[in-house]
Amino acid sequence: MRIVTIGLVCVALAGRCLLADPLNGKRVSAQARWVAHLNLEQLNKSGIGSLLFLALATEKGKQRLGEFREEFGFDPLTDLRSVTVYGKGPRDEDAVALFRGVFDGDRLVALARASDSYEQSGHHDQTIHGWVAVTRGRRELSYGCLAADDTVVVSRSPAMVKEALDVLARRKANITSVAGLADLLPRQPTALLVVMADLENLEHVSPNATVLRSARNVRFSLTGDLERISASLALTATGEATATHLHGAIGGLISLMALNAQENPELRILTQALRVSRHGTSLRVELACPARQALDLLKAGITKAKALHEANQR
Repeated sequence: MRIVTIGLVCVALAGRCLLADPLNGKRVSAQARWVAHLNLEQLNKSGIGSLLFLALATEKGKQRLGEFREEFGFDPLTDLRSVTVYGKGPRDEDAVALFRGVFDGDRLVALARASDSYEQSGHHDQTIHGWVAVTRGRRELSYGCLAADDTVVVSRSPAMVKEALDVLARRKANITSVAGLADLLPRQPTALLVVMADLENLEHVSPNATVLRSARNVRFSLTGDLERISASLALTATGEATATHLHGAIGGLISLMALNAQENPELRILTQALRVSRHGTSLRVELACPARQALDLLKAGITKAKALHEANQR
């Protein structure tokens, strides 16, 4: 999502934090229908971050990261504490991002004012800044606010920034006070990545999005350390018949992968690590494997995707 990219530029002077930063439902609006939380401090603390960044590193990526560090004096891969993105629907303007760190407010405001078409507005005792960012050759208006010394709020919509500020200031309700996403909040604070959605009430969903409309809610979580990585996808279907259908479809996909495993070692690793179970309308897909195996699998997948993309560009 472009909001994350825009936000990374905004938090140019984030400092190194000392504590992990798990998903906090009290910082997410009760109007949210989906939430994604990346615990960067925990990712680096676990050691997986270093392995992952090494596996994904390219010469071009290293060059861009070096340029970013040189310009801002800040490494977005190690100096951010966490990123939380939530929204009411799938569009950019439906979402807002919260970045945690230690910020130089004067520098952030100066960066915003130096951009094209700068504007500002007030919300209670806070100032919302608007600026034009160029993303992939497109000029897009974005909004942001230094909500506190450790929190920057960014969105394509000023209304979403205001709503996020109201939730942080406890002027509006958060997801812990209502049914829905509150029931999906992870019990393990050490999760590296959490993505969850209340699909029943998600706004602006295409009527052709069959998969989204077949489930009431879904949650994905990723945990791990240098030794082992575990991923879990939990889904509640709209009914038992739908759950049975989804269970069969996933099982069939795994069986197909197993048939091709002899020619593809990555598939063999994946099929051996996957487990699928169903209880009533609840469906769970779990994967657990050694960290090095998971990263090798990811790296191989990225290499193949790049090759396919390059072939399509010819």
